[in-house]
Amino acid sequence: MSELARVNELKQKDFFCWLPKGKRCVAYHEAGHAIAAWLLCVDIYSISIMDEFGFLGEKHALEEECIGAVYHSFCYTWDLKGMRESKSGVIENGRKISFIEYHAAAIKRDIQRNLFISLAGPVCEVAYGGGNIFSPTCSFSKRSPGSDRMKVDEMLDSFCECYQGTVREDMLQHMIN
Repeated sequence: MSELARVNELKQKDFFCWLPKGKRCVAYHEAGHAIAAWLLCVDIYSISIMDEFGFLGEKHALEEECIGAVYHSFCYTWDLKGMRESKSGVIENGRKISFIEYHAAAIKRDIQRNLFISLAGPVCEVAYGGGNIFSPTCSFSKRSPGSDRMKVDEMLDSFCECYQGTVREDMLQHMIN
């Protein structure tokens, strides 16, 4: 089936039956991500929510695996696995310092920035719809590839690895607050 035929087939029917206030809830969620990024002076390229046919701009929600998205310039780029496995490091004052230790402050800053942006969506979602971020009705409760929860879990793992002694749950609660 050609791409055009597939798009037309999807447009023939509603892809997603929006629950009352569902579209607005997604808009609040995505606005939370955008406001957090804006507060951190991150360039925002676009903000989208899925239309009634399942499209986010040019792509279908099934391809994007989400129903809303904020595209911005900040991305978490540290290769912690590579740093961990590296036998190299930085020599400072005659002492070899591992790459993770040497870049710890920058890693911590970037993880906290990304956690702030990732958590702002679910926090705004529950501010609009009620409940709490861990309730089953909040998108944050869903662990799927690319979800806010998976991103947050990955960043918390990295943060705890870089900062031994950090209590994961305390860090998560601190960032939510």
